[in-house]
Amino acid sequence: MGENLFMPPSNPVSEATQQKLDAAIAGLLSHNLERATRILSTNRDLLERCSQALLKMETLDADALKALTASLVQEPAVA
Repeated sequence: MGENLFMPPSNPVSEATQQKLDAAIAGLLSHNLERATRILSTNRDLLERCSQALLKMETLDADALKALTASLVQEPAVA
């Protein structure tokens, strides 16, 4: 009953464990930011075609989007 609903509960892990978790999360975020940037850079021409089509038609249906993205260069996902 005396519980404060606006304050998060005390941290159930030690400071050292929290630092390891924070470092692991930061590493994942950094890696995936680099991966996303690489994918967007590789597919820059595709992004330009999509943006031009959207400017021209305002909306794209599934078939139009599939046709535009047929040349999408993907990287394998990392587990």
